[in-house]
Amino acid sequence: MTLIVDRTTAHDHTATERTSPTRNSSEQRYIDVSDLDLEGIEAFVASSLETDHVALEQRGTRTYLCVES
Repeated sequence: MTLIVDRTTAHDHTATERTSPTRNSSEQRYIDVSDLDLEGIEAFVASSLETDHVALEQRGTRTYLCVES
């Protein structure tokens, strides 16, 4: 299984990001999790990330895990 990480912050903002002014000061990463089920995403977050501030974002047919760092 390959996860693709996009470290740029030039993505469209979700509703949560627009309503939370403090989120603009942090960096966000986008990880393609389209091939994972919910349990796989939860396991990835628990074992690989240092934060639990994550959200799922759907763009077309792809699903991305948005990670705030």
